[in-house]
Amino acid sequence: MEVIKKLRIRIIITIVLIQMFLLSTIFLTLISVIAHYKVSIAKDFITTVSQNEGHAPPEFLNYNLMKFQQQNVGSVQRNFIDPNSFSHRNSVQFFERLIDRKFVDYFSTRVTPTGDIDKVLNDTPITFTRDEVFTIVKTVMEDYNEITDGYYRIGSCVSGRIKGFIYSVYSCEDGNKIVSVMNRRGEENSIRLLYIFAFSGFIISILVTFILSLLFSGMIVKPTQDVFERHKRFVSDVSHELRTPIATIATNISVLQSEISDNKWLKRIKDENDRMGELVKNLLQLTRYDSNRVAMTTATFDFSNAIANAVLPFECVVFEAGKKLEMKIEEGIEFTGNEQQIKQIAIILVDNAIKNSEKGALIQVSVLRIKDSIVLRVYNTGPGIKKDELEKIFLRFYRADESRNRNTGGNGLGLAIARTNARMNGGILVADSKFGEWAEFTLTLSSKKRKNHKI
Repeated sequence: MEVIKKLRIRIIITIVLIQMFLLSTIFLTLISVIAHYKVSIAKDFITTVSQNEGHAPPEFLNYNLMKFQQQNVGSVQRNFIDPNSFSHRNSVQFFERLIDRKFVDYFSTRVTPTGDIDKVLNDTPITFTRDEVFTIVKTVMEDYNEITDGYYRIGSCVSGRIKGFIYSVYSCEDGNKIVSVMNRRGEENSIRLLYIFAFSGFIISILVTFILSLLFSGMIVKPTQDVFERHKRFVSDVSHELRTPIATIATNISVLQSEISDNKWLKRIKDENDRMGELVKNLLQLTRYDSNRVAMTTATFDFSNAIANAVLPFECVVFEAGKKLEMKIEEGIEFTGNEQQIKQIAIILVDNAIKNSEKGALIQVSVLRIKDSIVLRVYNTGPGIKKDELEKIFLRFYRADESRNRNTGGNGLGLAIARTNARMNGGILVADSKFGEWAEFTLTLSSKKRKNHKI
């Protein structure tokens, strides 16, 4: 059933969207917090280095040294040992094996007021050549000058981020600047890798959620499906049961009319009985559609001729109602589908245009071929349809104007049947309108041949 399928799709989409929202929020928040925290403590450290004449505080080096000795020597030396006292080879091994490597790859330079690098200061062996250091410092000073616009004051400290580095520039009293730079490219690569892992987990979780929701959505809609099935059986049974009394009433009315002519009460009974018969017929048709019991046989036929034959009987009705009917049908258009269903669509649309238009209205029926599509349009001037009702009018028993439909004999099932017929023939039926002026229904069908099938 179409309703059950739509319900399952909505349930699946809702579950997947909720999962996507929760996972994306959790992952992005977590990674953002981690990244912000790492950048924040790195900025605090490098700012401290620049304000400490380009060197890390002794307690920092003591802390790292103690951790190294605990790991490799087993004894703890609490007195600060100058890293420069190590040989170059030993110092490199020492700092490469530190347990806490967060703040190892950094350096400082003293920049003169003229912009020249006076001295390179480093507590630990760095991974950059002298030329690379000069290039990095030059880029940092360009960014610094852009931020400060060339203005600074003694004792000020400005920090920033460029190309995988965090820097801090401290303005000394003698006019020099201490530029401290930390390499954070490894950290940024780790964060980038974390994003990739999070995204992979996100995709896998969504796929798993989709599969599970696809499996369990059937269980969720099962009670609703049972209710619909009982409803369909009830409508079908009632409709079948009503056919006999309606036919009996119609026969008796015919007999009475032959004996009592021009009786207004009999006429009213006949009109209501005919209306009830039409309603029952439409209900049975929709019930068969819902139960997938309609074996639709397709064949190639003259579409133009079929529409003309379906519309021509309305000429007298339109004339008697004081309205005007125009047909603009392109000849020779062929279509592969169910001819009776296509004719029923045209009859419903023209009948709808007549009932929902006023005296003097213009009703136009046009058929034309546009590329690989066949288009049927039924247009009428009149009160039109409100924008918010353009889809609702295809719902069963929906009436845009209750009193008007009562007067014209509408039961709210015609357009629902027309759209179902259009879908069964691989087409699309839509409505458009300018409220208070006109309304138009457009049926678009593919001109390609279709095979016989059951719906």
